[in-house]
Amino acid sequence: MPKTSRRRIRGGAIAEVPVGLWLLLVGFLLPLLFIATWGLKIVLVYWSTRDACYAAAKAATWDDTTTGPGAVTSMTNTYTRDMAAFNAASWTVGGYPNLNVMKQTVGGGYGSASALSGPLPTPIDGTKLYFMRVKVLAKIPPLISGWKWIGLTIPGFTSPQEVSMNYQVYVENPNGLAI
Repeated sequence: MPKTSRRRIRGGAIAEVPVGLWLLLVGFLLPLLFIATWGLKIVLVYWSTRDACYAAAKAATWDDTTTGPGAVTSMTNTYTRDMAAFNAASWTVGGYPNLNVMKQTVGGGYGSASALSGPLPTPIDGTKLYFMRVKVLAKIPPLISGWKWIGLTIPGFTSPQEVSMNYQVYVENPNGLAI
């Protein structure tokens, strides 16, 4: 009668645990960590853009006056302060944030909006709606920069990802934005 081998009931899978843990860590948890931190960084840029737009919309004038900062200064100071709080000021691409005053006909729909890049001409047209639009272009760095995965450069994973944010808020004092 042939000899049968007996296997132990417990302890045979211990050899597979290191490989399984490595696959779990490198294949699932590490990419999940990269995606989560990338998402948090995008939210930071979004909130900074939003706060800058609100600050510009609340400004009493377009230019700086003795009563307070103008719309452009308020927008720039708020955006810089918010990004500096998380040591992220270097993410913003040069020339941004950018401020425009949008003018739209009441009831005209989305297609009736036009952008103005400076103070409003006088007199203010009462049939138009005015709102501020702040645009930001930022390069979001990855969690660990300077390495390549299988020799590839993947934006957001191994190299910076360029993100554009826009935010619009209605102007609280359109008469103050006139020349």
